[in-house]
Amino acid sequence: MTNENLTCQWILEACMDLITRYPLQEITVSSIAIRAGVSRRTFYRHFPSAEDALRECCAQKMREVQCELKEQPDSLHDRVGHYLETLWDIRAFILPLMERYADCLEQSTAFLDPFLASFTPSERQFLKAGFSNLVRGALQSGDREQLATAEHTLVHFLPSA
Repeated sequence: MTNENLTCQWILEACMDLITRYPLQEITVSSIAIRAGVSRRTFYRHFPSAEDALRECCAQKMREVQCELKEQPDSLHDRVGHYLETLWDIRAFILPLMERYADCLEQSTAFLDPFLASFTPSERQFLKAGFSNLVRGALQSGDREQLATAEHTLVHFLPSA
């Protein structure tokens, strides 16, 4: 990993840490830079704003979730189950991001695409948005049974998957 990549990773790790400790509106370039052990100038070489760093932090976490899902069995039930367990485990991190970036959760539903191939693009978008809304509600309420309902709804809606 190059020094530039390493520095960027430190910044993103600092963001991840700060997200779980402070409200997003209190996270600034200065607080990220201090936590990462870099100067503000170095921060700005990597990101134009704290907002951009936070958004990339969200995107990176969702990419990690996607990578984990690729290692799961090919069944819809197994992948959805693992996806929901992962989101439940990182809910302290993901909740503030979901509230700020509406598309944060939707970015992580790409794993559903192979199971939705028989649907039109607008139907796929509708199904993924509906599933994301069910998951968002369950994470926000802290109710694992709502997560189970989201899983059950999706898996049974696509019985041939």
